[in-house]
Amino acid sequence: MRRYKKSVIPVPVDPEKWQPSPDKTQQLENLIRYRFDNNVKNDLTDSQSPETKKPVSLDSQFIEDCARIAAFLMDKQAVLAQLKKLDSLLESKKKEFDDKLPVSVLRTFLEEELAKFGFQPHFGKTLANVRPELFRAAISNGLLLKDAAIGDAPHGEFTHLIQWLVIAWQQEASHFLNKPVIDLFKQLGDESSVYYRDPPSSIDKEGSREEKSLWDIIIDNEGENDFRSPEAFNLFMLESSDLSTLGELLQNRMDKRTRDIEKFEKKYREVQSLSSPRLFYRKNNNIPYVGGRLEGILEPEDCKINFKAS
Repeated sequence: MRRYKKSVIPVPVDPEKWQPSPDKTQQLENLIRYRFDNNVKNDLTDSQSPETKKPVSLDSQFIEDCARIAAFLMDKQAVLAQLKKLDSLLESKKKEFDDKLPVSVLRTFLEEELAKFGFQPHFGKTLANVRPELFRAAISNGLLLKDAAIGDAPHGEFTHLIQWLVIAWQQEASHFLNKPVIDLFKQLGDESSVYYRDPPSSIDKEGSREEKSLWDIIIDNEGENDFRSPEAFNLFMLESSDLSTLGELLQNRMDKRTRDIEKFEKKYREVQSLSSPRLFYRKNNNIPYVGGRLEGILEPEDCKINFKAS
């Protein structure tokens, strides 16, 4: 006689009561420590005798908070509760636009909400791969980046932004982290968060070397089938019947990139011609973002390009 497994009905999560499983948190803490204990990273600056060393040890509280963030993104029902809140708020905005939301509404809403938690009030934008050290410099300044270079790809243009919004909302609801979300976000941009970096001999023609950091473990983990993976998270938001408005806006954004592919490819070619990093700020007269620790990292050639806000 053939036996069938009983389907498990998901139990809704009360955001105000949610806390990560201690066992899951401990497993993730162990994973983080393992990565730092079993990798080496080369110095960021080039030298005749580049130093290879073990990554520095992180403070225990930061490791715990990173593990808790990862545990939250692994809990589908906990994340879904916050996504439903986002979908409901976006749905309410339809009344302002005669039931047809323009593509820019999602970006504007995310900027406004994340600014309440201390993030920069306007997103940066990448049109191609950004050197790791520049990406981390943006993070350490509280600057979130929308992935315009891959807006029509499974990764999604707004995926990381939505990840951080639901993390911030969950922290507001149940205080599951030791520090404010913006402080943890900025700390992820610190050199100490890097646990692996290629040697200088591996620098590519764009002056970049591969590195791995805590960001890759908890926020951008492509190999996982949970919401630490941008691809898995984006696909879920596009297909979930519980997120019709959010899914519609994300799909519209992907469609916009597809429709404007010729214009987009022209921008991409212009960016590819530069020797400088590919990080741009949507505001500030449409010139590359300069401020705080980012000042001096962007090269002068960047200023030759003038992108319209999108």
